Amino acid sequence: MKKITAILSIIVVSVLLISGSLSAQKGNMNGMKGNKNMMYSNYQKGSFQNIPNISDEQKTQLKTKRTAMMKEVLPLRNSLKEKMAHLNTLSSAAEVDMKAINKQIESIGKDRVAMMKIRAKFRQEVRKVLTEDQRVYFDMHNNMMKKNKGYHHGMKMKQNACK
Repeated sequence: MKKITAILSIIVVSVLLISGSLSAQKGNMNGMKGNKNMMYSNYQKGSFQNIPNISDEQKTQLKTKRTAMMKEVLPLRNSLKEKMAHLNTLSSAAEVDMKAINKQIESIGKDRVAMMKIRAKFRQEVRKVLTEDQRVYFDMHNNMMKKNKGYHHGMKMKQNACK
């Protein structure tokens, strides 16, 4: 009798452990294919397709401005990545130099501020190209585009966004 009880309790515990780990799996995230991915996809293309009644001339102007902004941000982004890598090196050294770490953090902050200023300038240039109605739409929906730009939950969302 003790043997049967022990076997049954082992089976029950095993089922509970397996079912708990199965429910923790993310799945393929097919439920996330809605509006968020469409907005992310359009933002990534730089086509500004979400803005209503946008003319071909406006699209051309915005594409030119976006390319110029990206060229301006690229060296800063590369520098930022290098500085972050150097910060990791400094932080994981056998003997940590806090003055060097703090100096590196300040340098990283300067690059981030410069990038934010460039992006803010670009945003205002975009607003100048748009009509009043388009500008209101752009202002209301721009934060959604920022939220969907990064911080994805795995590769499935990125793959679906590119379709």
